[in-house]
Amino acid sequence: MFSRGIWRAGYLPKGSAFRPQGLSNIFSRNVMNIHSKENGYTCELSSSTQDVDSFFYRVFGSKSYIPNQALKEQIFTHKSYKQGRVAYNEPLISLGVAVVDVSLMNHFLKDGDVANVPKYSDITRFRSPRRIASATKDWQPESAARCMLPLLDVKSTEKPPLERVLSTTIFSLVAAIYLQKGGQEALKFCDEHLVTQLVHQNERIEK
Repeated sequence: MFSRGIWRAGYLPKGSAFRPQGLSNIFSRNVMNIHSKENGYTCELSSSTQDVDSFFYRVFGSKSYIPNQALKEQIFTHKSYKQGRVAYNEPLISLGVAVVDVSLMNHFLKDGDVANVPKYSDITRFRSPRRIASATKDWQPESAARCMLPLLDVKSTEKPPLERVLSTTIFSLVAAIYLQKGGQEALKFCDEHLVTQLVHQNERIEK
């Protein structure tokens, strides 16, 4: 269990008031270090090359769909990981967001009725971190995530920003497909595996 592993490592005393709230889907093997901060603790999530390859096999049926191993690992590396001392995915995010936005616009233009196309401000709500995380949960991107997340007091009503981290991972994945396979392949991936799930989730679009 996550907590027992922390106690054995000597990071937190048994009976501590801190727990990994909202991190139940992250395997204990991903937790590398617990760091003390003035207002609590943060946990460092890491992953191996095998974790990254397993993700690609789940999604694409091949661990070599993107042959560049360094790029594959960059997709999963949030800028908080090791304080940005290793290649992280932020430079890829804007490109991935743009591709997803185009795919969303194409989705609403399918019937040729421009009047039914939402405003851009509404389009962006379809790709909120919560929707992205929900749409891709079967891919288990958290199993390969590399980032720092807060550990919260058990009385806290806040949640660690895992959904936002996972959304940056997915946008970076889309960008990597664009860079390695081309724009047509990236749009096809979004059309077939992402956009429909984003649009038809049974929840109100977040304001």
